[in-house]
Amino acid sequence: MSKHTLLDVSIIHVVTGSSFETFRLVDEIVDPDFTLQQTCAALTLILTRQLSDVNLMDFRPEEYVRVMREGVQALKDGGQIDQLLDEDIDTQHWVEMIDRFEEATTLWRDRFVPSRT
Repeated sequence: MSKHTLLDVSIIHVVTGSSFETFRLVDEIVDPDFTLQQTCAALTLILTRQLSDVNLMDFRPEEYVRVMREGVQALKDGGQIDQLLDEDIDTQHWVEMIDRFEEATTLWRDRFVPSRT
């Protein structure tokens, strides 16, 4: 059984699959033993299998904002942000994109989610 948490899994998606991903970055900083990548693949398989039978899914984009902010904070707390900066990889745009996504989420919610008052 993997020792990784859901937050750990979200962290690897901040880096992998982006234009900043390099083998060295993943191998030496983000996921040296590649167990986090293995956990992501297993989680994707499990979720895909479970969600394939769901007719209607609850959509709460504000949860994405919360998880993304927690992921960036975990990278800061774990020292990975400093390591990325040492590699001349600027991470400020991540925070800016999260802010923009949060703004879009608020606009979406105000337009499409009925008020509960």
